[in-house]
Amino acid sequence: MTDGPPSISPRLLRGAILLRLALLVFSVWQDQTRWPDGQLRFTDVDYDVFSDAARAMVRGEDIYEARPTYRYSPLIAGLLAPGYFLLTHCPEQYPLLRAALTYLAVSMGKLLFITADILCALVQCRIISVEGRKYLLTSSRSELPQHTLNWLIGFCWLFNPVTASVSVRGNAESVLGLAVLCCLLCVLQERIFLSGILFGLCIHLKLYPVIYAPIIYLMLCQHRLLIAISTPRRAVEGKSPANIAHHRWKRLLRVILVPCVAHWLFALATLISLGGLTAAGYYFYGWPFLNQAYFYHFTRVDFWHNFAPHFYPIYLFEGILSGAMATPTVYESSLFPLRLLPPALLAWFYDAPTLQRLYTLFKLFTFLPALILVPALAFKLRRRPSMAWFAITFAFVCTSQYFLWWLVLLPSALACVSVPRTEKAPTYTFLRVLGLNTGVVFWALPLLLLWFGGQAGWLLIAYFHEVHGGFWGRFLWLALWLASVLFLLINVYILHRLVGAASPEPSVYVPKVINQPPTQ
Repeated sequence: MTDGPPSISPRLLRGAILLRLALLVFSVWQDQTRWPDGQLRFTDVDYDVFSDAARAMVRGEDIYEARPTYRYSPLIAGLLAPGYFLLTHCPEQYPLLRAALTYLAVSMGKLLFITADILCALVQCRIISVEGRKYLLTSSRSELPQHTLNWLIGFCWLFNPVTASVSVRGNAESVLGLAVLCCLLCVLQERIFLSGILFGLCIHLKLYPVIYAPIIYLMLCQHRLLIAISTPRRAVEGKSPANIAHHRWKRLLRVILVPCVAHWLFALATLISLGGLTAAGYYFYGWPFLNQAYFYHFTRVDFWHNFAPHFYPIYLFEGILSGAMATPTVYESSLFPLRLLPPALLAWFYDAPTLQRLYTLFKLFTFLPALILVPALAFKLRRRPSMAWFAITFAFVCTSQYFLWWLVLLPSALACVSVPRTEKAPTYTFLRVLGLNTGVVFWALPLLLLWFGGQAGWLLIAYFHEVHGGFWGRFLWLALWLASVLFLLINVYILHRLVGAASPEPSVYVPKVINQPPTQ
């Protein structure tokens, strides 16, 4: 045990900052030279959208009319606006100052995203410390060692090539990740009103953080849940296990279904934050703000960069419904398995109103797993909040560009994992020199290889589809769909292993049944 809570090594932070600054310099050079073909840019196109919106904000224009593809909160444009404001008000007679301010305006958003990126690591460290002392410390588990903490945050976040490049390319996901982490930290620290304010901010920036509502609800009544499931020794003596379980579930439902003061306070803070930000956005930008920042994301369909298996049915539905009235002959009814179906059934299926109804039902069906998994994982992992937040996000996200949503929660989630002691691994000197537990490495390495292998297989087939899709189109679409199914199964297996390794220790009294001979 250390005298104080573990912290990130300063050398690790300095190295991460230098890495991002080097990438920032490279991004400026690459955007200007566009090596090697004169077209490749390092900066993400979203950063151009943010920059155009920031310029429009400085000029006093409507950011949603100036850049119709800007579908974010005005706060993102506001982060970039100070650089363009200084550039606009710089006198023309100072060319060197204007040149410096030009580079500052162009890079200011990236610098802010990099800062948020580094702050995420600091908040991750704080979450691990607070959660470890509050939930994880037991008689069989001590505080997380310093070197383990550095490896977790360094490998998963600070020196992860995905996270390091995303913020430098100008993607604002690190800002949202910082808000989510701060919200989790405040809930862990029982700073209820502030956590509600941050939760409203998270939902305002992106709609998806609403999936954390069930686990936050359970975290706010954690003490009452513990009391409900803790059964005094006197209360179980002489009762059957079924009777004990019945009364325990009855008490649990009573606690869950009846909100406490903390729930009402959190809901009030969330309403104030989300309502205030929404009202401010509507005051300045009117209906376009509501439509672009909120409503658009309810109807958006993205099947081009989607690893989920339902991308292919969505692609087919969209393709058929985008044309004229569908008919079986247009879609080659002689092909297998269409030739086995009666013509009347084909005519009914390809009728446009029927397809539209089936498409609506299919889109609703795709949300069914999330509706089941989110509350189920929240209840299962209620004593492991970081793992619960991670598992909920991991189960919800299947697109490549949104991997950062669960990557930001990965270090604190892995801190909840206890590798089964039954799994033995050989001892390697170089792993011990690096301060790594060989059992943990050999437990995590297959999962890591599985995940990267599944994604690499999908990307390889997608590449062949882009290059040879004109000739092998139909077969490559099916192969891509099968790769998505395989990647889904890999994710399910990984989530199963992580949840199993993070299951809470029993905290209730379980009576031992001992068969004794009857007394004479």
